[in-house]
Amino acid sequence: MPSCTLEWMRLAWGLGGFALGVAATSASVAVGGARPPGDRRGALYAVVDTIFARYVEPLDADRVLAPAIQRLVGELDPHSSYLTAEQRRRAQQLRGANTDAGLHVRLAVRGAGQRHLEVVGVRPDSLPWRAGVRPGDHLLRIGPRGPASFLNQADVELALAGQPGTRHHLWVVSQGGGEPWPLELELVARNAQRDVEAHVMRRAEGTYLLVAIRSFVTGVGAEVRELLTTHRLEVGPHGFAGIVLDLRGNPGGLVDEALVVADLFVADGVLTRTRGRDGKVLREERAHAAGTDRQTPLVIIQDRTTGSSAELLTAALRDHGRARVVGEQSYGKGTVQDVMGLSDGSLLTLTIARYYAPSGTPIDGVGVTPDRPLLCSDTGGADRCLAGAIKDIADRADRRGRASR
Repeated sequence: MPSCTLEWMRLAWGLGGFALGVAATSASVAVGGARPPGDRRGALYAVVDTIFARYVEPLDADRVLAPAIQRLVGELDPHSSYLTAEQRRRAQQLRGANTDAGLHVRLAVRGAGQRHLEVVGVRPDSLPWRAGVRPGDHLLRIGPRGPASFLNQADVELALAGQPGTRHHLWVVSQGGGEPWPLELELVARNAQRDVEAHVMRRAEGTYLLVAIRSFVTGVGAEVRELLTTHRLEVGPHGFAGIVLDLRGNPGGLVDEALVVADLFVADGVLTRTRGRDGKVLREERAHAAGTDRQTPLVIIQDRTTGSSAELLTAALRDHGRARVVGEQSYGKGTVQDVMGLSDGSLLTLTIARYYAPSGTPIDGVGVTPDRPLLCSDTGGADRCLAGAIKDIADRADRRGRASR
């Protein structure tokens, strides 16, 4: 399977992800309440009241307050966001249009709050791909806007979205640090892609199963279970010499779906913990023994765009000794967002907790370190990370064979 295909990230992680939250949110959260005494919030309320009461011209509350709220929430972290009622309606419309620009861009905040627009996925055979854009490239501008003007990931996805035929001018800096060139992208209807693909690889030393998971949407866990069952029947009683889970370019998605996959290979114990403010454990997910494959050697391939629930899956399998990890350091997104519809029709997405590996190791801002580090970027056809995964399984089998003699 070409590595470029596995680098492509669907917009489900960005626009689709928060739009799904928009569509699924039904509860409204009341705004207001008693003003807390003795802290800066009281001063903030007083300033706002004074501005609206005494400014020389009448003020439009939506025009004045919405940008202020967006800036406040956007300064918390890239995954928290605030959409006005109008932006929320637009997000729903764009989700229904089902379009993409051929690439996925992630807002990264580094150093002293410096923002970068990093390309983390490019759809093969798209206009950006043919123009030479690759994961790791940076965008200098999206239309008239530079990286500093974007408040959060949702803001980036809205800027890149549009109805079919919408055109965007991008200025891209190549990964090699070359001169920027103007690139015009046209949004086109997105072709449906499978979220899971499985391939049997027959080698002299044994038969391997490659399972590529591109994102964790509803039903992916059950689909992986079904593919494993089907292909085990095909190869017969000897089974597989090893299974490779390819999570390159997987931005995450639904945590529960990732945990279904983890549960296929872990019989007992904690798969992940969620900790909120002050480190309080809010949720703990455990494995179940039924239907567990405890024996087949397992390797996970990841790259630096592997994130969120894909990292939870990797950490769970490795902490339980069920898998080794080949590839690059993963992205390091281990936060939990609560999506709240407010009474005025706006939408608040707020980070409320962080995920931790079964060992207690944090994932957010750290990522998962591979056991066998390998560069997984496009190499003109050679898939060194897949080759490394097969070698890792074969090496372990060879060591077990020597130990048993």
